[in-house]
Amino acid sequence: MLPEGLDDVYCCHGCRSAHALIQKFELEEFYSILPPEAKSGRQTDVKRGDYSIFDSKEFQSDFVKTNEDQNLEAHFFISGMTCYACVWVCEQLTRKLDDNAFLSINMSTGEALLTLPQTGLLVSDYFKAFESLGYAVTPNRRSSQEHRKGYIRLGLAFFCLMNVMMLAIPEYLGAESLDPEFRQIFRAVSSVMAAAAIFYSGWPFLKNALWSFRKRTLHLDLPIGLALIVGYSYSFMNMVLGAKHVYFDSMTAVVALLLTGRFIQTKALDRMMREQSRFLEAEDRFVRVLGRDVAQLVPLKLVKRDDVFHVLPGEIVAIRCEMISDCGDVNYGLLKGETEGRDIQKGEEVLAGAMNGSIGIDLVALEDGKESFLLELQAASRKLYQVKGHALGLSEKMAKFFVLFTLFSAFGVGFWFLPTAPEEGFRRFAAVLLVACPCIFGFGAPMVLARAFQLGIKQGIIFRTQNALEELSQIKAFYFDKTGTLTDEEAGIKVLRWNEENLQKMALKKSDVLSLLGILPSLSRHHIPKALSHWAKRIGRDAAESPVVASPRESFGSGLSFGWQGKEFRLGRPAFCLGHLLDVKSSSGWTLFCVEGVELLRFTLEEALKPDAHSCVEQLMRLGKSIHILSGDDTQRVDEVGSVLGLPLERVMSNL
Repeated sequence: MLPEGLDDVYCCHGCRSAHALIQKFELEEFYSILPPEAKSGRQTDVKRGDYSIFDSKEFQSDFVKTNEDQNLEAHFFISGMTCYACVWVCEQLTRKLDDNAFLSINMSTGEALLTLPQTGLLVSDYFKAFESLGYAVTPNRRSSQEHRKGYIRLGLAFFCLMNVMMLAIPEYLGAESLDPEFRQIFRAVSSVMAAAAIFYSGWPFLKNALWSFRKRTLHLDLPIGLALIVGYSYSFMNMVLGAKHVYFDSMTAVVALLLTGRFIQTKALDRMMREQSRFLEAEDRFVRVLGRDVAQLVPLKLVKRDDVFHVLPGEIVAIRCEMISDCGDVNYGLLKGETEGRDIQKGEEVLAGAMNGSIGIDLVALEDGKESFLLELQAASRKLYQVKGHALGLSEKMAKFFVLFTLFSAFGVGFWFLPTAPEEGFRRFAAVLLVACPCIFGFGAPMVLARAFQLGIKQGIIFRTQNALEELSQIKAFYFDKTGTLTDEEAGIKVLRWNEENLQKMALKKSDVLSLLGILPSLSRHHIPKALSHWAKRIGRDAAESPVVASPRESFGSGLSFGWQGKEFRLGRPAFCLGHLLDVKSSSGWTLFCVEGVELLRFTLEEALKPDAHSCVEQLMRLGKSIHILSGDDTQRVDEVGSVLGLPLERVMSNL
């Protein structure tokens, strides 16, 4: 969609594609039902090279099923939903693609169910359409069907609770409010419903209590299970004997409320785990292994060392491997946070987690698939709550002591009254167990950790262990990269000087140089070529058409080189461009553009700090943290940024 104040200009290619798709299927009503606050435009980071993988039977095995009507049901997550208009446009688009297809979306959880006929459009066709609109799609391999029993337990508990509470009204009004025969019938019906709530809905508590008793260990559910059994048994006995007090309503309410707490906790943890493993649970688990004729889609864990496989543009390299294609480019944003690409040549090693760039490449595996770093990350994600950190371990130790104290208190009160008032003893025994229920230990620490992990994910931080999160407060020093972290990646040209004499000497025109500068972003993703290209296009009105260059190569930390009309051009540090040290000293602080070792122009960049750089550094310094800058840029530029941020020069390191 168009941002406010713009006519005929799209903020990104994704918005242009989304607008064209909406017009194609006559879904313009989307803009009329979109909330005003959502009309500022949004961008998507979907960069998928190929969608055919979604149609592979091996890939679909655990998120696409066949239902009773012999239709396909695809369970997936769809992210980027902000309002009802987003849901509406995806649902309408599904119907436009196929009248017999149906899409159901839970906007709060991001879970979606696509029902489609087996003949007709493929699953990939729908997913591609959704992502064209800017809504990222991830297969849901742990669909809500796994939680169906939990939903049934919770629903039954509340159904029984409402009915038992209604039948308990005469108990609260007094003996004279109802005939004894009807009172006994009400109690009998309440006992059946309470039994269903306790022994079916509350079975997880009873099972854990039974396990705790058998293993002779303390579990959070032990006092809960004892209280439910004692309370129900006491009430049932009083019902049979016609005694005054029964507590079927209280026991049912306890089960319903505890299940609600566990349900909220489970959903929060599931969402955290889903968000953390989303980028690892999709295509990256499969590899296109090259056979004699065609590429076969093979699960990552079945890939063997020395297998040759193909990676399409925009896909993640799933295993440590060696490049066998002549050339290509990848970036290690997933592993190192650096979004800039790097060229790779035949014979170079490529790490698992690298994202392939602009062309498809062939690689050979250097390890078995089950040893892949991506599978290690998946395993770490799944074990995040199995391998407990210090905080959760301490919480569980405290919970065990509290459970022990609760049991001693309950039995103490019960035995104290048992000789003189057995009925009062049973009542107080059950009351202590329920009132002193240590549920907060079971809910509190996991919920806090889940929320912390979720906040980290939203800011691009993934924790592999609980200890990693807990030890954040103990960090004493922070090391920042400069470009793109403290400063904006889009730098501007500050000072530029042409060497007219060398231009004539090398028989080059300024328009030729400007044309070469204009195509630099296609050769490198570094911020300097981008800045130089923007400047060249702004002033190069008479520049020639885009030239075709040969053998582009980026030397990281030094510069970029390429060939044109039989001559080698270089952009970067003086030592890299000139090839000798005589002129390097006098050129310190400059970036050069040269041909055959002859300088054509030199310039410096004007960098702007990110809006929150000052506040971030100041807040860390107020907390007593030591702040450092590490950069590959020259000393002058890095020192300027350090001085603006108020950092001493010994903490600012350059030329790295």
